[in-house]
Amino acid sequence: MKTETQYLILQGHSNTDSSLLIKFDGQYSYWGSKSHTWISDPSLKQIDNKFKPISEGEAKKYIKTGVPPTSDYRRLNYKLDYTII
Repeated sequence: MKTETQYLILQGHSNTDSSLLIKFDGQYSYWGSKSHTWISDPSLKQIDNKFKPISEGEAKKYIKTGVPPTSDYRRLNYKLDYTII
């Protein structure tokens, strides 16, 4: 049985935080920005609920440029009341 390759990203709290590009094709690997190779890391399975899926095109762009895709993460100010009246 062959597993389709999925590309995921693990981001910090904002776009300025470092990001980790992850590939899942039956095993977890991350892109080594210094080695320019995929590095197998089975321990990534323990945090797979924190990954955000990205397209193959975004992954290729990240590999080529080293710039992670923009995040839609928005930090909420919990001191404000966001209820709709």
